[in-house]
Amino acid sequence: MKVKIIKKFLFTFISIILIGWLCNILAAMIPHSAVHNNITESINVLAAEGPFKAVIGDKYSNSIADNNTDAWMLLMADYDGTESILEKSLGGFYKSYENTSQTGSGAFDLFISSGAPEAIETGVYSYSRYWHGWMLPLKLLLTFSNYEDIRFIGMIFLTALFFTCIYLALQKDLRFFAMAFGISVLFMLPITAMISFEYSFVLYVTLISNIILLNSYETIKNTFTVPVFFLGLGMATSYFDFLTYPPVSLGFCYLTYLFLRMKEADYKPLTALKDFAANALSWGAGYIGMWISKWIIGTLVLHTNVIQDALNQLILRTSQTDGISNISETKITYGQALSNNLEVFATRGYLFIGILFMLLFFYFSVKRRISTGRIRDCITFLPVFMLTAIIPFAWVFILKNHTYLHRNFTSNLFAISVFAFFAFFAYILEEFNKTTLPYSN
Repeated sequence: MKVKIIKKFLFTFISIILIGWLCNILAAMIPHSAVHNNITESINVLAAEGPFKAVIGDKYSNSIADNNTDAWMLLMADYDGTESILEKSLGGFYKSYENTSQTGSGAFDLFISSGAPEAIETGVYSYSRYWHGWMLPLKLLLTFSNYEDIRFIGMIFLTALFFTCIYLALQKDLRFFAMAFGISVLFMLPITAMISFEYSFVLYVTLISNIILLNSYETIKNTFTVPVFFLGLGMATSYFDFLTYPPVSLGFCYLTYLFLRMKEADYKPLTALKDFAANALSWGAGYIGMWISKWIIGTLVLHTNVIQDALNQLILRTSQTDGISNISETKITYGQALSNNLEVFATRGYLFIGILFMLLFFYFSVKRRISTGRIRDCITFLPVFMLTAIIPFAWVFILKNHTYLHRNFTSNLFAISVFAFFAFFAYILEEFNKTTLPYSN
């Protein structure tokens, strides 16, 4: 049995690496002319907004769209150098230009300067430590639409995915889970992901994976095994993401799995803890393994030391300094990094959402006459909800530098904690042990 599971893990791991690389190769083969024209049309949009657009306002700092990184992505999508297809599929190449923008945000200035009437190229650079799995969908969209259109398409797509998750949860008779899920997603301000292409992919991976879980839970459990699913989830997150708030895919999908699993009468708290460990480790193996595989393949194909570049960045991002490009002398503590992210939620809007959920919980508790004995039974599962809730705290502890500097998107990690908190109360209301419903695939 263990040999069969190991084979599934290896087959899944190798298959996703090969599929991911093939998608990058396809992206490199897309004709450049149509893509370039739509990128040129997009320059004015970003130029008018600046490198960091506050969608709601500065107080809601996770509503600040990162146009600087989106400009970087557009620069890479616009590259059409003389390298081979294989090199382009792994290199993350982009051109630099004489700076005519002067905002102080590097990639944004390069992108705006590329549209100057007499833009002067100053070099070619490579951003090779990421897979840049977003390249294929972005270039496909750029063949027929500009940045404004892509934002609109993203708004429609993310909204559809969100409501599909809610619908499928309701179909599983998980209405209180659906409530907790919906409110928790709001803490990530999905409107920002609709505006900022960089922020959107963790949300895409999370929502699509939740849809797959809700729709095909029995198939996943019996055919692929759940840890293999989480291995693939970690790999997909690593492939598409730009190190924004990747553990969200783990936290949200694990809680969805937990609710589906707890509908089974024989599910015990100790089994839940073992499942958490197995699935979290599988996600971590997929996430880290996918990234390391890129460094190795990139080093072999590009004949540059991608591994060393990645390790240098890893040292910087896990450091206790506030350096954005290099290790600085200014020290930061775990408490400062944590406070910097949690301050994002110190607003009346988030307080309103939290109070609203708790009022709904107490209303349904009274209406359904939830007994203290029932609550005591539910508390036996509390440790697994608490373990899920501390995922963001562990992430900030490991990546102090990165989370301190980039709270406008790393703060979204704490939507996991919010979801775990709300989900526990939703679990009390669901009363899983009293009803076992059939699954549909």
